[in-house]
This record gives sequence, C-alpha cells and structure tokens, in this order.
Amino acid sequence: DPSRRELAIGPHGFVPEDPQTVRLKFVGVIEGEHARKAIAESEKATGGKPFVILCETHGMKNVTPDARKVFADGFGKAPLAAVAMIGSNIRTRAIATFVITAINVFRTTKLNVAFFDDEPEARQWVAEELKGWSGTP
Repeated sequence: DPSRRELAIGPHGFVPEDPQTVRLKFVGVIEGEHARKAIAESEKATGGKPFVILCETHGMKNVTPDARKVFADGFGKAPLAAVAMIGSNIRTRAIATFVITAINVFRTTKLNVAFFDDEPEARQWVAEELKGWSGTP
C-alpha cells in the first residue's frame, strides 16, 4: 500500500499506518523543520480526526528548543489522543517528558503518554487510549 510507505523527514521516519495511527521513528537530533513536517504529515494522514502516535526513540539524541516549541504548539492543538514511546532509555525518556510537558501547556486535557520496551504492548495500550478519548485536545 503506497499510502503506508515510510516518508523521510530529515534523518527521521514517518509512516501513516491507518487513519488513526502514525509511526514516528526518531534518529539523531530533532530540529524545528523536522517537527513542523511531522505535525503536517500527521494532520494530513489523519484528516483532523483523533489519532495516536507510536514513537520509536531508539536512535534519538536530542530535541532542539525550536523543535520543542513547534511540537508544543502543533500537537498541543491537535486531536492527539496518546503517544506510546517505544525503546526509550533514561535520557530519551527525560527529553520526551520535557516535550510532553510543553505540549500539555496548550491542551485542556492532559496528553496520555506511556513508555514501552516492545511494540505489541505499546499497540495494545494506544488502541485502548483511542477508544476512551473524549476528543478534546
């Protein structure tokens, strides 16, 4: 299916898995331009409907201040139901927590985030989160 092909966003990967699930694979440093593209592609893939993100962080090194601001503003207003972080170490968990805290500043409901070692567990969790989401960012 051509719509499920991985799209390169700088060194990172983006895959629209279905109308409610996008996969981000972060490698290296996330710059503001990468964050803008990830948000735009997420909105395009999900058509403004509630969605979840499966985020692979094995190779992530850092998130620039510009990217943190872009994520906070863009995902703070998006109908993003939950984010499952897969493969995070203590450093990437700290970075992700910092970014999620910034995103939550712009939301009326707290964005649910969980960290997982393996993908099947993450998929099960996001499916449940999406079912119970109220639809208000």
